[in-house]
Amino acid sequence: MWNSSVIGLDFPWGLCEDVEQIPAGGQIVLPASGMPAIATSVDVTLRYTRRRQHPFTEGETVQWGPRTLRVWNLPVSSAAGDDTIDVRMQVERSREQAVTLSLIGSIGRWSKERVGDALSDRVLERENMLGIMIEQMEEIAEVTREDLMAQGSMRGRIRSDWRRAADAILGERDVSEPRMALIVRHAQTLHRHVADLGRHPRRALTRNRSLQSVHRIQEMDSACLTWYIRQPGRTPAEKAGRRQELLAIVREESVDTPENRVLRDFLIRSALIAEAYLGANRNLAASTRYSDVNRYGQTCAALLRRPEFARIRAIAGVAKPNYVLTSDPRYRLIWEAYQRLLRRQDEQDDAWNWQARLWGDTVALLVNSSLLFDEAVKPLALPALYLRKEQDHGRWLDSTGCNGVFATSSSVLMVYDPCADGSPEDMRDRYAILGPRLVVRRQGLDPVEREEDVLIWAVVGSGAETLTLDVVTGRAGAALKRWREERRRFYNDRRHARGIVVLLGDSSSQGMQLVGCREMAGLCIPLDGAGFYAGLEALSGLVSDGDQA
Repeated sequence: MWNSSVIGLDFPWGLCEDVEQIPAGGQIVLPASGMPAIATSVDVTLRYTRRRQHPFTEGETVQWGPRTLRVWNLPVSSAAGDDTIDVRMQVERSREQAVTLSLIGSIGRWSKERVGDALSDRVLERENMLGIMIEQMEEIAEVTREDLMAQGSMRGRIRSDWRRAADAILGERDVSEPRMALIVRHAQTLHRHVADLGRHPRRALTRNRSLQSVHRIQEMDSACLTWYIRQPGRTPAEKAGRRQELLAIVREESVDTPENRVLRDFLIRSALIAEAYLGANRNLAASTRYSDVNRYGQTCAALLRRPEFARIRAIAGVAKPNYVLTSDPRYRLIWEAYQRLLRRQDEQDDAWNWQARLWGDTVALLVNSSLLFDEAVKPLALPALYLRKEQDHGRWLDSTGCNGVFATSSSVLMVYDPCADGSPEDMRDRYAILGPRLVVRRQGLDPVEREEDVLIWAVVGSGAETLTLDVVTGRAGAALKRWREERRRFYNDRRHARGIVVLLGDSSSQGMQLVGCREMAGLCIPLDGAGFYAGLEALSGLVSDGDQA
């Protein structure tokens, strides 16, 4: 009989804390404010019942005492409040067993119905932060057609480079302006076009059947004649009845065409996205981008109130391009923008479900970018940066193992993704139980200086209860200390390891926060505003010397 007990984890280092093994039929209770995960025996697979997203694992194994475990990341709930989920466990074709998972206190996705909600501002900020991360990934992955041809077949990957990534992240910009977003581009490039097309949508002649006065009838088809035969009377005047009307073909102008349905849906989505963007950037209401999006959103909303759009039906199912959408220059622009908008919304949905993995990729970019940004640090080797063409459960980066080699005046830094195939095998086995996103191996230039590893965790929560940096840092520090003591006791392991927790800031208007000491530091970085650059400077110092804490 296979071991059906599971372990609920709320942070990546959870297996180095006091945890409870839950038997089949039991209940796992995890706070949404952490990074919920479930550890199972290595041969167990997990799935949710009646859910679109399911638990996901990279496949790495973790040695936890006598048991070999596999950690499953859990998707973030889109519903606000508590969420109870039926989780099914199975080994190959054996009988399924179940546990109940309760995720407590999720903030949930944003919608218009949540305006005025106590958590709506936090939700909008988080949606905005996820949008910024997606925008950065797409900017880094945006290569020319010539470069793509030169790369050849990459099997769903794109090759970029770390300097390009650093330029995309650290490029000079006005911090008094909100970050660029797709809705901003549409507002700046499509506003006049959308306004003109919305006021003069394409009309098409349609053939409809309706009762018409006898003297106005010009055409009848077989259906009209069938109706005519069934009417009482012998002559046309008798069959037309007291009102002298017969069923006939009428040619009418109509705006209810496939291309206008796409236009209507595009306006609805644009108005909602504009409203969310404005809500997340109220602190920058005097900026140009804010004003552009505000005017664009108002135009979209005003067009939807016009009587023509009341006669246009909603799209049924998935929109398909017709001749007008692909050939008419006016509608082709809308169709291309609509496709980009749908792709971005799909990416945003996946990013919400897997925001911890997306934030982990962003932290990997921030670490290298901060070291490239630091004049006291010199890059010695920068391998190619590979990105997936489409995200995989929130993961965009496809690391080969080593993300770069850097040098300071006193040490050499080697940045590794410990989960990648190309990372040192001893590193993967050694730190798997702690679950860091990155490991920086620091070798002092002085021969007597000991070698050390810097473990970097990317932490983000999605709960109504806000994560406190000092509490999270304290828990990570306690887990790291416990792990070090056990390694020394059982393996006589003397390699020094210290840690850094990088927490996603809830608001772009907040400053950088730094707590802890050299052995265990915590850093909270907003992705926008002046605090972003201060956070990068602090991150570089923590990674290279640890003297910023």
